[in-house]
Amino acid sequence: MPNKKTIIVILGGGIKKESNHWRTTNFHEKGDKFGAVGDHWRVLAAHLLYHPETNQLFLVVGGRGQLENIPNTPYIANIIKQELITLGIPSKLIQTEIKSNNTYQQLLAIKKWQTKNKVNLIKIISNRYHLPRLRAFLKYAPGLFPWSSPPILLAAETIIRHQKPNLYKKELAYIYKSKSLKQRIALEKEGCIQIINKTYNYGKYSH
Repeated sequence: MPNKKTIIVILGGGIKKESNHWRTTNFHEKGDKFGAVGDHWRVLAAHLLYHPETNQLFLVVGGRGQLENIPNTPYIANIIKQELITLGIPSKLIQTEIKSNNTYQQLLAIKKWQTKNKVNLIKIISNRYHLPRLRAFLKYAPGLFPWSSPPILLAAETIIRHQKPNLYKKELAYIYKSKSLKQRIALEKEGCIQIINKTYNYGKYSH
C-alpha cells in the first residue's frame, strides 16, 4: 500500500567552507565550477514548508559532487540536514542520500527511493533556474521514465516570495539580473537542449 506521507526532497548543490565549518551557498557566491547556485534558498524554502502537525518527511540528496577529491570534504546532504535541524526541523524527520554527485544521479536516487518506500507524493525543491532542466530529465533522460507517481517540482524562490516577501524584494529583485546567474541560466538552457537531443553528458561531475 502506498505511503501517504508527503516527502519533501531537497536537491544538494554547492557547499562552502567558512572558518571551521561547511555551509550551503548563497546567490552571490560561487557554488560549483559552473557558477552561482543559491542552494541555501532550497534549505530556507524547505523549512518554510515544514508544519509539525502534518505527515511530512524530508529527504536530502547529495554526495560530495565536484569536491569529492578534496580531503575531509563532508557530504552535501549531511550539511543540508544539519542546517534544517538548526532551523527547527527534527532530525528524525530527515533522511539523507549521499551517493549522487549530479542532478541526474540525484533524480535516479529519488526514483529508486520512491519505489523502495512505495511513496505517492514527492515534492522536489530546487532553484527556479534549475526546474526546466529537471523537467527535461524527467521526460527524456534514461532510467527516469515512467514514475509510479511523478514528483512535483517546486521553486525555492517562489516559496520564499510567498512566505517571506520582504526577503524576496531585497535579494531576488536583482539577483536574477546578475551576470553570474545569467551565465548559469544560459548553461541550464543549453543542458535542456542537449537532454532533448540526446547529446547530454551524464558523467559523474556534470551539473
